[in-house]
Amino acid sequence: ASAKELPYLTMTSLSIGAPIGGHIHLEVPTDSDLRNATDIRKKNAIKILATFLTPIVASEHKLSTAIRFGGGGYGKLDDVRIGNVTNSDAMTYEVRGQSAEWICHPEIARATLAYLGVVWNEILTTPTAQLMRSPFILKTSSQVQAIHTLLISEYTPIFDGVIDNLHNLVKTYKMYNDYKKEIDLIFDISKASKMIYRDWETDRKSVV
Repeated sequence: ASAKELPYLTMTSLSIGAPIGGHIHLEVPTDSDLRNATDIRKKNAIKILATFLTPIVASEHKLSTAIRFGGGGYGKLDDVRIGNVTNSDAMTYEVRGQSAEWICHPEIARATLAYLGVVWNEILTTPTAQLMRSPFILKTSSQVQAIHTLLISEYTPIFDGVIDNLHNLVKTYKMYNDYKKEIDLIFDISKASKMIYRDWETDRKSVV
């Protein structure tokens, strides 16, 4: 057999327990009052981001999710790091609760960034205390842990209700209609999972 026919390379975008990236940096504009916000407001922003990260993580490989959630604080829904970019005035909220699997499919990648962009815009333009009034926003570490458990157990009678409620909530956000197609894809967990799954085992011929 020729070298071209030998299966010398196997590629996959399945992360399992490997911290291979996939973090998303959401920039805080220089004129945003979130830059000098109180600790309470900053924590509220993190809770809102953690809440809306749920459907993204729901589309991941469950083994990857279970391993990540079973460790320390890294890679959990509320794992968001606030920091300044080196040698720059830029300040970001680094969302670290998802694996890198969303990157492997172009439609999912676009949808993920559009979806979180809509949520981030709402955080920047609406008092977080107002957003926190929704009963569907996570408010305590125990509630975050409860969603972790649902994500791993796939107990659909409850979990489907959580997803539907979050979908309906984001529909009330200002920029939802601008990215309706992308956001609706994120909340179609079955379809999004299948699209990601098709790219977990990448065809060698398509990349060599």
